[in-house]
Amino acid sequence: MRRTDMQSITRVLMLKLEQGLSMSRVAAAVGIGKATVHDILHRADAAGVGWPLPEGMDEDEIRARLYPKKPAPGACARLAPDFDGIRAELTKPRRRRSPRLTRILLWEEYCEEAWAAGKEPYSYAWFCDRLADGVGVSQSALKMRFDYPPGEYLMTDFSGKTLPLIGPGSPRGHAEIFVAVLPWSQKVFAYAVASQTAQDWTLAHRAAFEFFGGVATFVIHDNLPAGVTENRGLDGLTLNRDFRMFCEHYHTVSLPARQARPRDKGAVEAAVGFVGSALLAALRRRNFFTCDEMNAAFRERLGVLNGRRMKAYGKSRDELFAEERALLKALPARRWEWATWHPRKVGLDYHVTYDKRHYSVPWSHAGRRVQVRVAERTLEIFSEQGGERLAVHRPGAFKGRFCTERDHMPSHHREALELRVPDLGSWLLAKASQTGPAVLRWAQGCMDAWEFPEQSFRTIRGVVSLADKHPRELVNAACEDAILEANTSYGYVRDWLGKARKAEARVPPDEPIPPHDNVRGGAHYRRGRTHP
Repeated sequence: MRRTDMQSITRVLMLKLEQGLSMSRVAAAVGIGKATVHDILHRADAAGVGWPLPEGMDEDEIRARLYPKKPAPGACARLAPDFDGIRAELTKPRRRRSPRLTRILLWEEYCEEAWAAGKEPYSYAWFCDRLADGVGVSQSALKMRFDYPPGEYLMTDFSGKTLPLIGPGSPRGHAEIFVAVLPWSQKVFAYAVASQTAQDWTLAHRAAFEFFGGVATFVIHDNLPAGVTENRGLDGLTLNRDFRMFCEHYHTVSLPARQARPRDKGAVEAAVGFVGSALLAALRRRNFFTCDEMNAAFRERLGVLNGRRMKAYGKSRDELFAEERALLKALPARRWEWATWHPRKVGLDYHVTYDKRHYSVPWSHAGRRVQVRVAERTLEIFSEQGGERLAVHRPGAFKGRFCTERDHMPSHHREALELRVPDLGSWLLAKASQTGPAVLRWAQGCMDAWEFPEQSFRTIRGVVSLADKHPRELVNAACEDAILEANTSYGYVRDWLGKARKAEARVPPDEPIPPHDNVRGGAHYRRGRTHP
């Protein structure tokens, strides 16, 4: 600030205090600014200097009273802060719900203390500089740098930013932006999905693996419900069932970041910023009707972002990824498919029903509750307790059909199944031959009597099974009679056997009468004698 000469000071005092001119006219007459006029009058009033000037007061004395010299630092009338006490308050451990102290608050308290003591406080900048010299940096503010080996880690998260999806006539919603990054090469992937559900979260990871052409050993991600069902801190966590099965399919390990610790996945947090500026901001004026259209635009912009040279590395992300690509694990031969879950109960025929089609499980699980997982090309059945996979089927093509695995059947059902393979007719004739020759001839005649031999199988099987209830000789005799009568009916043979067994039951036993004195015998009656 330019120093005001003594002549201008005396003219200001004279024109204002003696003639009573306004500040604007005084400033114009003296040739100085109104702020300077105001400052001179304020200082004169504070120093007790009026007009006319006191006798015997020279110019130097007037200047000294209006502009006193600032005291030396050692003799300053400022209050020195109690830095030891302030540092103790700042470094004291803070409880979870206690208020947080700030430096501006501590400086304001110091100012009030200085004014109460009649002294001037130091400026906030001077206060912070001196305070930092003794406090240093807290451990919580320190940043740890991780060295991620190539091909081992993938970090994923939702960006928190969205792009609008426009319908034919009105806005339909916003697309969520999924972001993934390989921290070693910094290669970035972005994918638009309709929501943050478990299905979209899992399918976005599948798209990321296919974009990179391989699978990382570990996936570090956020604690959103689509990936983590329950996080118990040190007691462990429970992954979402579908996301856990997805990780098992791709042989990767899910490592959720700690809650409220974004630095655990710092690479993807930085990638979110890159995606926001290089993709979302660049596409803000475009209209998208579907997520597929948006992802097609993302692929073009990602090529620019990943191909841009990074100053810190001297290479682009694509150039670094070319070195990392070979260290990723290969994608599985079968692509993972999203599936829906349906609770079911196994019937007594050891089958569960879904969409009017029936699928078998091991017969020991009959009557139990299970979970059916239906994917695009597979249907899996899991036990409700423990989650053990019991069976895998391909969805049936026709409704009402049964898909039965041979190994799921009990032994006696497998034996019955063998009757149909390769020829049930040959097996029935062999069984009839074991029962008797007449039964075999009757069975052959029964087959010849029908237009199609298969139509007689049920009848022949019923007659052969009669040998389990009646003697084979009797069954053979019944078939001989049926051949004579040219009858190929199961009922005829069954009724014949029933009548024969009843006739056997009515025949009295041929038992001899033991000799006795009271028994006369036949000779007595032949002589015509009667009892006296």
